[in-house]
Amino acid sequence: MTEREPVPPRLARPAHDHRAAEQVIKAILIVAAVVGVSLLLYVAFFIGAFAIAG
Repeated sequence: MTEREPVPPRLARPAHDHRAAEQVIKAILIVAAVVGVSLLLYVAFFIGAFAIAG
């Protein structure tokens, strides 16, 4: 039976430094998506209202 070379233990990864920045970016993207959908619905409503009225 062959002996394997000892594998050095993996170093513990340091705490993710960019976690806070990623959460801020994610929050901004979510807010931007909600605002975009709201504007799209607003525009669609008024286009529909003018189409019905006209």
